[in-house]
Amino acid sequence: ARASRVNTPTVTPRAQRPLASDAPPVPRVVRPPASAVRPSRPRPEAAEARAAPQDEGLMDPPSELQTQRFRARPVRGSARPSRQAEEDVAEAPPEPRPAREGSGWGMRLFLLLLLGGVGYLLTLEPVRRLFMPAVDSAKQWVKAEMDPAPPVDPAANGQWPPKPSGPPPGFAQKTAPEPEKAPVEEPPPTPEPVVGTTPADTQKTPAGKGGRKTKPAPTAPAATTDKPALAKAEPRPAKPEPSERPPEPVTTVTQTENPEVLDTSTPQGAAKAGLGWLTIYTVPKNAAVFDGATQLGTSPLTRFPLPIGTYRLRVVDPQDPGGTSKLLSAPIRPGEVTKLQIRLADLPAYSD
Repeated sequence: ARASRVNTPTVTPRAQRPLASDAPPVPRVVRPPASAVRPSRPRPEAAEARAAPQDEGLMDPPSELQTQRFRARPVRGSARPSRQAEEDVAEAPPEPRPAREGSGWGMRLFLLLLLGGVGYLLTLEPVRRLFMPAVDSAKQWVKAEMDPAPPVDPAANGQWPPKPSGPPPGFAQKTAPEPEKAPVEEPPPTPEPVVGTTPADTQKTPAGKGGRKTKPAPTAPAATTDKPALAKAEPRPAKPEPSERPPEPVTTVTQTENPEVLDTSTPQGAAKAGLGWLTIYTVPKNAAVFDGATQLGTSPLTRFPLPIGTYRLRVVDPQDPGGTSKLLSAPIRPGEVTKLQIRLADLPAYSD
């Protein structure tokens, strides 16, 4: 038993592995993948170089000139310039400064003088007269564009009753024949005065010889016959010359002492005053409406006041070049609005 112990070799203890916490970290080398590394390939030779035959002179050894040319290398430029270059730079004249650009004051002064001259010319009377019409027209145009005139209501300044107006253009008006002048009767001539015979004249007449004596004329009948003759002989009094007539008054209306004022804008007041309203819409528009020779207006005609009754209105077609007139009958009732919407083609012709 002892011999076995002596002959057994000694066992060396194993080295303990360092703990993971005590060991320093091993750097890990990251290698790119094989696909990312491009293998270096030789450049392909030009086809012309391979096709061209090799020169026989290339096989000869180079001469001394060629070896000297190959040995001579250009001197590399040092980072520090040489002393001669520094001297050349020091002796070189300084570079001239760039010319200073103008500040533009001259141009500004010229523009100011030009504007001042134009302003002075505008103050002169001949120049103002020359340009004032253009300025006024420009002001009127700007005023009309910026502030248009309000629409004018023709009924606001209308007069009642409306003034009679002539027929529309193109309407053939019949001329009335002139009345024949009556013959002027001449006054009868005045009779001459008749002188009556006295009985003395009759007695003085001599009697004829051997004739019978004439009886004296009776005096009473002679006196009666002389009176109308003397009455006719009296001259007529001359008529006084007509004096200048006084001018006719503006109106001949007789008004009552206490007239009643009625509000005709309401149906009750209009009915009491014997008025009504007429509204006309025509197709086509802008047709002239006449009541006899008085033009009421053009369609559309809205709330036109008229006395009550039935009217035979004349409507003129605006699209007819001949001015054809149409007849329209419109009844006006007290305090009511008569609305009519018609086509001019459906109306009968107007006959005087």
